[in-house]
Parts: sequence; structure tokens; C-alpha cells
Amino acid sequence: MGYRIASNIGIALGNIKLGNDYYLNQLDEANREQSRHFLRDIMGRDIRYIADETQTSLSLAIEASKKVIEENKVDIEEIDMVICISHTPEYVSPTMARMILDALGGGKDTVNCLDMNVNCTGMLVALDMADRYFKTDENLSKILVVQGDSNSNFNIEKGSPFFGCLGDIGCAVVLERDDESGIQSRYFLMDKTMGMNIVYPKDGYSKPNPVLYTDPNLDARVDMGANLIAEKYDKEKIDHMKLICMSQFAYVNCQKYIEMSQIDAEKVPYIGDQYGYTGASSPILALKAGIEQGKLNRGDTFLLWTYGAGTQHVVLEMKY
Repeated sequence: MGYRIASNIGIALGNIKLGNDYYLNQLDEANREQSRHFLRDIMGRDIRYIADETQTSLSLAIEASKKVIEENKVDIEEIDMVICISHTPEYVSPTMARMILDALGGGKDTVNCLDMNVNCTGMLVALDMADRYFKTDENLSKILVVQGDSNSNFNIEKGSPFFGCLGDIGCAVVLERDDESGIQSRYFLMDKTMGMNIVYPKDGYSKPNPVLYTDPNLDARVDMGANLIAEKYDKEKIDHMKLICMSQFAYVNCQKYIEMSQIDAEKVPYIGDQYGYTGASSPILALKAGIEQGKLNRGDTFLLWTYGAGTQHVVLEMKY
């Protein structure tokens, strides 16, 4: 007893389309070429979309939700729960999930609305949580999971590896009760040596002028996640999976995993050059690309893997 992810994944992008030169031109000429190499070849950035003055994390989440509801032909009255993921919420009261539901037409009176922040692991943690709800409440029919983030709101210093890397987005999926699909296995792994590697606000909200702090020795520890996957899934099982949808934080991390696992590169979609790094939704955007490219059919298995500040790895084996 679980769920399947509805075929269409809804996204909403910031209205301002920016290339790398927008950020590189803000740097001293002496640092420009090195930063160009870092943005393009290491992080894998090309285009990202930034919210304009009319857009917020809430409006992006609402737009993505409207798209996913419409494209999957879902009646709002079928939605039993809304989970909103954001580390840049436009509001904390009422919940953004409640405000999204109102924007969709209100739905029924018994809908459970909740907001979550689990940094970049948010959507995968929400998928795991939804699975547990479906298993314990037989009355649940459909759950809407949506991310809304204006990552460009972070005050990022020019020396940070995040400078020029982030994009603003709304991303939404509908989960439909299904006995055959959904999560087949799940694993969580915490790197206890990296607890304060990414901190925002650097000095807490009680202090003025919040800044994003990034450890100069920041390491996403892709090897930890890759070793966890190798430990839990043998090579034959990995080869049987149609897609490995991992964090789009850095192009080199995807390449590192491909080399470590000796997996077919076609199974590891990279879309960070199209959207920038969008945080919690990045593996879901990779999944969307795989579906649209015809690489995943109903009944196929795939892997979702991401990591968040902390560093916490989340791995979900799923059947589509």
C-alpha cells in the first residue's frame, strides 16, 4: 500500500533568465576566468531563472501546483493533504500549504496542510513522509507535494561557491494511492563532521544583515552517498534501475558518481545547466527530464538521491 507519482510534474520558473556572464561581470577581471571555469565546468551552470519583483516563493509554488493539478486532470476535492517545502518561505503564518490550497480553490474541509524545511533534502523527505501517511491512513487518496523557493533572496558573498549557482523555482508532484508503485526502500545517512558547513543566517535571525555562510572546505561527500548506495544495492540491481536521479548541486558530483559506480551515464540526468541549482527539487527535475525523454515507464524502478546542508544523504528506491 503506497502511491505512484502522477505522470506530469509541474514547474514554475522565475521570470528573469540569466546566463553566467551576469554574475561574472560583477567580479574583478583578475578573478573572472577562474570563476568562469568554476561556474561552467565544475558546477555545470549555464542558465538559471530568477524571480522578478512580482514573484515570491509562494507565487511560484502556487503556479507549479496549478500546473500539476491541471496537467494530471486532478479535481481539487481529491486532494487530502498538501505538503509545502521551502527554506525561503514567504509566510510562516498561516502555512504556505494552506495558502496554496486556497489559491487552488479551497478543496474539502478535511485537508491536512503542513510546511516543511529540510533544506535540499526537502522533497525527498516529503515523499518518504507521504508514503508513511498512505500506509497508516486508508482514507488518503491523493497528496500534493510542492516546493516554492526564491533562492536568489539569500545574501551570498561573491567568494561563495553558491554565487551565481542558484535558481528560483516552484515544483509540484501529485501522489496517487497505488498498491504496486512508490517507495521500495529508503536510507538516510548523516555526516556528523559537516554539521555547520552551510549556515543561513550566519549569525542567526536575531542579528541584522543576514548572510549565507559557506565553509571554504565545503564537500558534499558524494563518496559517502555513493558508498551507501553500493552497500545497499548490488551492481545487478543498480544496472536494472532505469534512472539515478541525484542532486544537481554540481556537475562534477554527478560525474564522480558515474565514475565510482561504473554506471551508464545516460541513466544519470543532469539538468543543472538549464535551471541552476534549485535545492529541494533538483532530483525531481532530473526525474522530470528522464520521464519526458522516455527513459522511464510505469513499473520501472529508479533511484532518487540527494544531500542537504548538514550533510544528510537521502536515498529512495522507487517504482514508477
